[in-house]
Amino acid sequence: MKHRICAILPHAAVVALAFHAGGLSAQARDLASPNGKIKATVTIDAAAGTLTLRATSAGTAIFGESPLGLLTDQAKFTDGLKLRNTAEAKIDETYTLPHGKVATYHNQANELTLALEKDGHPFNVIFRAYDDGIAFRYAIPGTGDIAITGEATALNVAGKPVYSNHPGSHTVIARRKGNDWFVGGLTTQAREIALPLGFLKSGAPYVATIFQDQPPGQKVAQGTRGVTASDTLALKTAERGGFVVHLEAKRESQ
Repeated sequence: MKHRICAILPHAAVVALAFHAGGLSAQARDLASPNGKIKATVTIDAAAGTLTLRATSAGTAIFGESPLGLLTDQAKFTDGLKLRNTAEAKIDETYTLPHGKVATYHNQANELTLALEKDGHPFNVIFRAYDDGIAFRYAIPGTGDIAITGEATALNVAGKPVYSNHPGSHTVIARRKGNDWFVGGLTTQAREIALPLGFLKSGAPYVATIFQDQPPGQKVAQGTRGVTASDTLALKTAERGGFVVHLEAKRESQ
């Protein structure tokens, strides 16, 4: 697959910048949302040239130290990165919506761009933070085609990955609400996706309600099964298909 820019929209919240030096071996960038509720830190390990992100909301961890990076046929933008410069911007936009109960949408955010380099190849990571969410994306300046072959991004909750993205192939995102988890996946080609459940609470029983693709002309299949953190779900998807899994924490009486 050929792309010049790869955009990734994870499911947590962050951004707005105040910088500080994090020592000789690492450079840290402290981030805060416009209302100050969301705080995050982007760290560049100068020795390894790696980039990581962590964030909190009102003092509660959204995700722990999480690696960022992209694989291409031009360069492996996961280590050996060097920070060249940074740029900040404030976003204040109003959109007119074509339909719905609300006629306009006001969008405010703070934006940070890290201009990095790997063996002479430029690589940018752009963060945009809102009071209720975060977006970040990768951009490779220049002209011509680049084949994106993979991604090393993995947002971690309690040290466990809950986000996986493979440009041009498939993406899987998990979100937690209370004690329950909701996982969604999309794919370009028919495949079987292995979903390890290690992000669940260890030893706790869950009920998985699974919605997945069926052959054309048939309804989406729904099924349930008991699972724990040690299980892995095998989920079949159709071309341009996907799946949804609701992982409900089992109560004592269930």
